[in-house]
Amino acid sequence: MMNVLVVEDDEKLHQFYIDVLSGINKNINVLTAQTGEEALKILEENKINGIFIDLQLPRMHGFTLANKIRSIERYYYLPIVFATGSDFDTPETYKKHRNIDYVLKPFSRDAFAETALRLFIEMEVYKTVSHKVEERELYFHHDNGVARIKYSDILYASTTKKRKIKLVTFEQEYIKSNITFNNFITYIGDEMFVKCNKSYAVNILNIKEIKPVSHKTWDIIIHDIPETVCQLSQMYKKGVDSLFKKHLSNVERKAQ
Repeated sequence: MMNVLVVEDDEKLHQFYIDVLSGINKNINVLTAQTGEEALKILEENKINGIFIDLQLPRMHGFTLANKIRSIERYYYLPIVFATGSDFDTPETYKKHRNIDYVLKPFSRDAFAETALRLFIEMEVYKTVSHKVEERELYFHHDNGVARIKYSDILYASTTKKRKIKLVTFEQEYIKSNITFNNFITYIGDEMFVKCNKSYAVNILNIKEIKPVSHKTWDIIIHDIPETVCQLSQMYKKGVDSLFKKHLSNVERKAQ
């Protein structure tokens, strides 16, 4: 059974979506939301395999919702179909939001069913790709024991005033003693985990953007946690920039 989320503020259309989608494929479970905020909550609490997004949503435009979905790691390749009242079939739109298709309102049952079939095909591809992705893990020996940490969960590391190392993940902080900072980075053992200044190292995979602060310093903003900022110094700017661009290029290539 696969889950399709329909984000549509017109509640009268929900049953139409449910009837057509479940009528085409009996293994489809349809969930519905009326707002972008409600959709994000459903995406967080459920495993969604495909999504229809009405562009004209209250408070949050459909494009904005799509971008928020793409910022969630497990939904980076989620098949998205837009429902819209205006034609926007342009390469720029597909490149920016990476939707697989769109359906023009008002749509007939047959037109919608044709688009739904395309979505189902992409959902099968998405499921296959998701199963092939192997999440690398680190068995991290810290001062209080051993933790099993996904590399993708690592945000950054820093040195403390007592010259210990603090490793910060999405969920927790860990302290490790009796190791130099350079040796610690080698211990982590990932090319995307690098120094951004003399006391900080950052996971390139979780960088959202790099913002200039002065002509010699920049702020590194972390995905999904905007209040978490690591400072990037001029000495390490070239190396971090190079890896960040490499990461973005790899992500873009996989999305095509």
